Amino acid sequence: DIQGSIHREHADRPEQVNMLLLDKLTAWTGCQAVTSALLARSRSGKGQLVELSMLDTAISFVWSDVAADQILQPDAEAGDIDTRPPIRASGTMQTYSDGHGFTMTLTQNEFDGMCRAYGLDHIADDPRFSSLAARMKNRAHLRELIASEMDVVALELTVAQAEERLLSHDVPFARVRTLRELPDDEQVRHNEMFRELKHPVAGRLRDARTAPRFTGTPAQPGAPAPTVGQHTREILSEIGMAQETDELLKRGIVS
Repeated sequence: DIQGSIHREHADRPEQVNMLLLDKLTAWTGCQAVTSALLARSRSGKGQLVELSMLDTAISFVWSDVAADQILQPDAEAGDIDTRPPIRASGTMQTYSDGHGFTMTLTQNEFDGMCRAYGLDHIADDPRFSSLAARMKNRAHLRELIASEMDVVALELTVAQAEERLLSHDVPFARVRTLRELPDDEQVRHNEMFRELKHPVAGRLRDARTAPRFTGTPAQPGAPAPTVGQHTREILSEIGMAQETDELLKRGIVS
């Protein structure tokens, strides 16, 4: 539902998130839950059962920000509530002549700066958009102006030109990188996020390191996924069956 809402042409049509988001988020949430349970055990001496579902993970993860307009509920005493779109509604994705960029104008100065960067001073000076509250109230009109005027100006600019203009007006701006471009992004390279390694079968691989960095116990990247049977001898040796290994291999019991 959230993905669909950013499309002006089909704001009411949901759109799939093209990654296995909940598979990963549930695993991360599970790791945090296990760590918390182990900490509790170290203090109380008692273990416990931890239950976790992908559905519960999804709701817990998204509700506080994407559903901010659904949190307050009307009642008999308070009456109706004027719901406004969550903070994501302030973001603007633009298509330029050679790529894409994204801005999020949370303050009035940033919104004014974005309009003036595109040479659209009349939008910044329009009383309907003179504050965040006013823009939320008139968001339909603002979307129309962005589509009919700002998008047209953006197509005449390169991403680099837009970046220079927007940053000169103190407007937060980010280039949208393709996945192919991502490893060569200046900040990503500075962070040393990727490494290359050699797989015995697949050849050269590009791998992303784990995100956290620890000063006391730095995480060491593991080797590539092993091939079938790569560690057969080591495993059999560890469990005390080194003498039988050749016979087991010969009989096809292990590979």
